[in-house]
Amino acid sequence: MCKLAFRRKNYIRRFGDRDLMQELIDFEEAAFQFAEEIKKVLGPKLAQGRIVRDIFGWLSFVAPASISDDERFALTAEGFGANLAYLDMDQPIVFSDNNLYGDIISESGQICDLDSGGEFTILDRRLAGDDWLASPQSRATKPPRFAFYGLKGGVGRSTALAVASADLASRGKNVLVIDLDLEAPGLGSILLRDDRLPEYGVLDYLASAAAGTDTSGMVQDLVGGSPFTTGGGVVDVVPVIGLSTSKRSSGFFSKLARAYTPGAVAGRYQHKGFSEKIEGLINDLTELRSYDAVLLDVRAGLHETSAASLLSLGAFVFLFGVSSSQALADYRILLLAIRNSIRSWPDAPDLRSQFRMVQARAPSSLGDHALHRVDSWKLWLETLYDAVGDEPDAEAFSFDLDDPAGPHYPWVIPNAEAYLTFDPRRSAEYLESGAYQGVFGSFIANLNRMIDDEDQV
Repeated sequence: MCKLAFRRKNYIRRFGDRDLMQELIDFEEAAFQFAEEIKKVLGPKLAQGRIVRDIFGWLSFVAPASISDDERFALTAEGFGANLAYLDMDQPIVFSDNNLYGDIISESGQICDLDSGGEFTILDRRLAGDDWLASPQSRATKPPRFAFYGLKGGVGRSTALAVASADLASRGKNVLVIDLDLEAPGLGSILLRDDRLPEYGVLDYLASAAAGTDTSGMVQDLVGGSPFTTGGGVVDVVPVIGLSTSKRSSGFFSKLARAYTPGAVAGRYQHKGFSEKIEGLINDLTELRSYDAVLLDVRAGLHETSAASLLSLGAFVFLFGVSSSQALADYRILLLAIRNSIRSWPDAPDLRSQFRMVQARAPSSLGDHALHRVDSWKLWLETLYDAVGDEPDAEAFSFDLDDPAGPHYPWVIPNAEAYLTFDPRRSAEYLESGAYQGVFGSFIANLNRMIDDEDQV
């Protein structure tokens, strides 16, 4: 597919002696200002074209073939866009009837609304984070997948996952646990002893994928069985770090640098993104053994790879957070990004029902639970719920404040000091039902219902 070329910009020619820090406007606002200028010439035809933002953030416009000669002349007139920031002055306007750019006009991208009315599509070229730009995938997967996500560490996300896996095993379920928190790995040390650590980890798989080598040969050596669980089921754990990296820890950052590398030199993952590599990893692992559930501990924070876990792996997603204005503000950024991703792809499945808010480390006060529920509901009203009028609309995706079926309605995990220093290697009894039921019982009961419902589908 043809991409606009990357060019070195002559900043002095572009801005002269002006103070760049004072003159340049916001990175994102620049695209909207450029679109407004094009709209003055093309009107509604703006939506048929594509604004392209290259990897450095510079903007060009690929005009649709439907424009008239007068419109073409106006777009290429001397001085058009001269006062706009981030505009690629070497080639601010190109035309889709040019063979070099014909394919670009048919690309799907992010749809943005203009304050003056109308919309435009932007194609955002990136070195990483392409999963935010790809069409979300259906969540229909067997076995069902559950992603444990939080904006920050320290909210008990990994602890909840470990307890959930132990409970499922005690009920005779086979569980696959994969640690995808590459920068802050933890599940390996929580659920495995050193003598159970597999030879390889997720980092080895991803580094090998980027190099174009055959990853299938290492799949069996990615899994370690947890010794801390009881019952008829097993908990198989795929850590971030295996024995090979533990022996030569200097290689950790070399492998991490290549884990997010788009594509591969050759082979199975050539031209594949991060989410497709993780999808391949999960598929390889679930071919080894029959599992009843796959639990994913995913990277915390607003990250380029968040979309892989939230949108592209077909998982139910638990959104862990504490009661704070900061957490709500950050989740607003995330949920708006999800809304825009779903909206920008006409054939994308509606994934909003796959999410569930989790109030982690919650105070014991019922009043605090109720207040957090209100805050969560308002957040969803502003982001992912459909607007509804006075008349009932059965098709609208929206839920009342106290409707427990709504994704906004938080599952509550009470704060428990005993689990603040959760370490099964030292105190394996924390993974016994009698110890965790008082803290995680409600969360686990809800999770079990979801798995049972999936089994019946």
